[in-house]
Amino acid sequence: MPSWAVAAELRAQHWRLGRHLFGKLDPSKPLPTSAATSLAMNIFMCRRLLLGLYQVKIETNAEADRKEHERQP
Repeated sequence: MPSWAVAAELRAQHWRLGRHLFGKLDPSKPLPTSAATSLAMNIFMCRRLLLGLYQVKIETNAEADRKEHERQP
């Protein structure tokens, strides 16, 4: 998933979380602690997933190079 798609999904999750837990959020005020913690964990997990996917791609391409097969796009 491209980084812009991850960012868009996190914004959507942030919006849904705020609407669900707190009604309308005032953008001039900081997020409530529970919402900020949840958002931070979502960002952390998305980054870990992306790093894992890139690692799989790197390993797949290295294996393809060793076997002289076509690489993944």
